[in-house]
Amino acid sequence: MTRPSVDVIVPFHGSDEKLAEVVDRFRRLTLEEGDTLVIVDNRANATRPSPPIAAAPERQSSYYARNRGAGIGTADWLVFLDDDVVPPPDLIDQYFARPVDASVGVLGGGIEDVLAGSKTLAGRYALLEGSLSHENTMSDGWAYAQTANAAVRRAAFETVGGFVDDIRSGGDADLCFRIRRAGWSIEWRHDAVVEHLSRATVRALLRQHLRYGSGVAWLSTTHPGFAVPEPWGLRARRVVRSVPRAAIAAARGDTDHALLAALAPLTALAFRIGWLMSNNWDARGLNALRRDWRRRRAARLRAARGSDGSKPVVGHVVDEYLPTTETFIHTQLRFQSDARVFVFARRTANLDRFPIPASVVVPRMPPSLDAHAGSRLHSAYTQCFWKGHELQLSRAVRRRGCQLLHAHFGGEGFNTLRAARRLGVPLVTTFYGFDLALPRHEERWAQRYAELFESGSLFCVEGPAMADTLASLGAPRERIRVVPIGIDLEQFPFRPPPRESKLVVFQAARFTDKKGFDLSLRAFAVARSRLPDAELWLVGDGPLRGELEELAQTLGIADVVKFLGMVDHATYRELLAQAHVGVQPSRVAADGDTEGGAPTVLLEYQARGIPYVGTRHADLPFVTGNPDLLVEEEDVDGLADALARLAAASDAELLERATAGREHVRERHDATHVAKLLAAVYQEAVGQAARR
Repeated sequence: MTRPSVDVIVPFHGSDEKLAEVVDRFRRLTLEEGDTLVIVDNRANATRPSPPIAAAPERQSSYYARNRGAGIGTADWLVFLDDDVVPPPDLIDQYFARPVDASVGVLGGGIEDVLAGSKTLAGRYALLEGSLSHENTMSDGWAYAQTANAAVRRAAFETVGGFVDDIRSGGDADLCFRIRRAGWSIEWRHDAVVEHLSRATVRALLRQHLRYGSGVAWLSTTHPGFAVPEPWGLRARRVVRSVPRAAIAAARGDTDHALLAALAPLTALAFRIGWLMSNNWDARGLNALRRDWRRRRAARLRAARGSDGSKPVVGHVVDEYLPTTETFIHTQLRFQSDARVFVFARRTANLDRFPIPASVVVPRMPPSLDAHAGSRLHSAYTQCFWKGHELQLSRAVRRRGCQLLHAHFGGEGFNTLRAARRLGVPLVTTFYGFDLALPRHEERWAQRYAELFESGSLFCVEGPAMADTLASLGAPRERIRVVPIGIDLEQFPFRPPPRESKLVVFQAARFTDKKGFDLSLRAFAVARSRLPDAELWLVGDGPLRGELEELAQTLGIADVVKFLGMVDHATYRELLAQAHVGVQPSRVAADGDTEGGAPTVLLEYQARGIPYVGTRHADLPFVTGNPDLLVEEEDVDGLADALARLAAASDAELLERATAGREHVRERHDATHVAKLLAAVYQEAVGQAARR
């Protein structure tokens, strides 16, 4: 069996002597053609040495180094190892000794602690504790693979944007949680085992647990429900009780139990202290953390109380800021020149791509408790929790002087409702599509939306079809406002592609049922004889990729279909510039999911001057400048005919269609114009609140 290519990535931080030893140790790995080994020097004084060493001196974070290493290679899989592990030569072969299912995004290998150098107390304790054993991370709800020894599918890694790279600890768990949420699974490869060199001194051991504590605290905020801190009183009692236990075990000659009894409370205490410390890569103790927090708070207060009183202060509430699939929110924030903007998010991602004025993390109820819904304990806990959530969000909003809250997605609208009531500020909620299906799947969301519709100020949707759907759920028609999705036209200049090269048919989206990628493949196959020298480019990834690749083979078009994977926004724009025809056969999915509105990519196609074929689904007709190229859902022959018609069109007709599409987007979806519509909604909501 031929195994996939791999890039082995090892972050390093230490002395020059240790670097030489690490390079020698990892060069013993058996690599094949197409494999690479990258040891990323993460020291502040790192230069640009020769392969296999790369430099990442800008930020001393192992996750920053791993991202740098991942960006160097192009292999299908990334194997992450720590510089203090000893891999066997055949480690890579052990990972892929049996085939990996297409749905698997992460492979977790085994980790065995061994004593490093002399047999110190700290080393013996680490060996007994087995803190890096994957047995400790395999719980069903929160399973994750540790980057001391893990393999990650590149497609999954790039889909979620890689590691959060401004933290010290917890990045491996966070990456796995996001990959699982994106639709991939984790599989354990226990035969792919490395040896971990345990900490040699007590000081190093305690520093390790301090870092673990700050990482777990960050994870508990970023992924609510992951962990709850142990009370200080219980932690202190354990420390006190450990002294006689250690003495008794030592008197009996049981040195291992004496060692565990003596050091376990200390490592637990270090972990609990670490919980209070910053997880930022440049954190330097509690005093520096306190000073930094005071500076940030003073800066936020000055911004909120700025001299320009004519601009309202708007707080945008999102669950996560910002997935790469929600760039339209960042565009909306950038063009809001008529308001001072703050963003309140429970967790953050991709901040380097989508910078924001401010970010506040607000915890919420652990989702695992929903399994006990209906019990009295769950009901009481839920009420207590949401009261705490309301207070925390209210305090954060009040400190920044927000006069209005704007919740993105219906679920966040309900979650924000109590805080808005408490503060007496209007709440605007924007629905985007999948949130319209929540009441159909869960009765509790029908009740929650009823409460939101009763007390919320205004409700925004992308188009008239979504407005009708929202009204059918119970939203008062008189409080629904159509605010189209806006795009930055400067990022998509009007440049219809010349037809000298081969015809490129283009679709970009996540590989899910409602996007209709299978219909695109079938329509392209039907029209292929009428599309001379044509290719179908599919940009994106997701759980259906394996099925779609098989379908392309079955249809006999695999040689002219390119699966380009998930790419960043800049690369996407470069690929789009080469496309001649877009395709978007959206439909109602088997589980009832719909577009709700219309995909943003359709606006980007038209802004560039690219005509597209699609379906009369949701608000696609509302955003389309060439409605005659739309067909009914599931109409493969109609899609094929529309593709053939565009392929045979004259240059004059194509230019006319391109101009019509661009003008349609300029009139309705220019981000500057949409920002004015949204400012009018804010003004209306504030005015309504003032009259109450």
